[in-house]
Amino acid sequence: MENKKKKINILFYVNFVIATIAITEFFTSNKYFAVGNDTKGYVVLVVSLVILALSLFIMAYQIYSEEKEKDNLRVSFAPFEFLYRLSLERKARNNDSEKLGVILK
Repeated sequence: MENKKKKINILFYVNFVIATIAITEFFTSNKYFAVGNDTKGYVVLVVSLVILALSLFIMAYQIYSEEKEKDNLRVSFAPFEFLYRLSLERKARNNDSEKLGVILK
C-alpha cells in the first residue's frame, strides 16, 4: 500500500487567515458605530464582508477543483465548473506553448 504525501496548499491557509481577520473586523466594526464614526463603520463593514466573501469563494473553489481532479464529486456547481474549465484550457495552452518553444543549450 502506497502512502501519498499530502501537499500543503499555502494559498488555502492564507485565505483562511484572511477570512478569519475579515470576520473579526466585521464584528469589531461595531466600535466605530458606538463612538459615532458611522462612515468609517460602514466602510469597515462593507470591505470586511467583501473580503470575507472573496476568501470563502476562493477556498471553496480550491476544494472543488481538488475533488474534481480526484473524481470525487457527485454534483457540479456552474460557476466553479466554468472556472475549472478555464483553468484546464489555460494549462493546455501553456503545455502547447512549451512544446512549440525553442530550447537553447
